[in-house]
Amino acid sequence: MKPFTLFSKLFLAQTILVLLATMIVAYLGRTGLEQVSFEGTEHSLEEQIFLFEDSIRSQAHEIGSKEFEARLTALGRNSGNRFTIIDESGKVLADSDVDSTLMDDHSGRPEIKKAMATKGSAIVVRRSATLGASLMYLARPLVLDSGRTI
Repeated sequence: MKPFTLFSKLFLAQTILVLLATMIVAYLGRTGLEQVSFEGTEHSLEEQIFLFEDSIRSQAHEIGSKEFEARLTALGRNSGNRFTIIDESGKVLADSDVDSTLMDDHSGRPEIKKAMATKGSAIVVRRSATLGASLMYLARPLVLDSGRTI
């Protein structure tokens, strides 16, 4: 077997360095794009919740009715998001995708705990047990005119 020449050694080293640099750039680019995507999604969710709050306040007396659930379902379908309204104890009062009477207590979910503790918005990215995918969740307490928090 013929020994590697200086040219072969340099060519091999340069090829390895180029591959490594390409892998690092690809990783950093993907990570940066994910961050930009998350930030855009956060902003979009915050805007939607802000607009959604006024509607909920004006219709609070209807929460739990079939009409309210139908409007919430339409809102979810039109926005491409899922909306779940819970009370302070974690009981689901309404949901845009699922019959709320079939849903479990939400009080232990990280975004709910954080939002209740801070009395403000909480955004958490976590794995959905239902869908088996990482999703972004936004929770924010809403104080109704009656003083009740949902």
